[in-house]
Amino acid sequence: LSSLTEPAVVFEGPARQAANLFPKNANIAAALALGTVGLDRLQVRLVADPSVSGPSNRVMLRGACGKISLEVNGTPLSQRTSRVVPFSVLKALKNMSSPISIGV
Repeated sequence: LSSLTEPAVVFEGPARQAANLFPKNANIAAALALGTVGLDRLQVRLVADPSVSGPSNRVMLRGACGKISLEVNGTPLSQRTSRVVPFSVLKALKNMSSPISIGV
């Protein structure tokens, strides 16, 4: 991957397979699948792009009423994780200890 000069599709298929093959890269897709149509119906495309400096996720939802697109470009904390991960963990722990849970 270090020799890439342009974006390359690394994987395209169901979220279940993406999570099995790329557990460090497909965790958001797996969580989205569990909250929507399921691991076998949600389609995932993983792209290696040398021009992107940090973690990036694009979510596209299509239905009878229309289409929604959301893109999140994170700030890297290290080569292994983004800056949002520690905050997500803290929020999850807070939700676990509270009778009311808001957000993720």
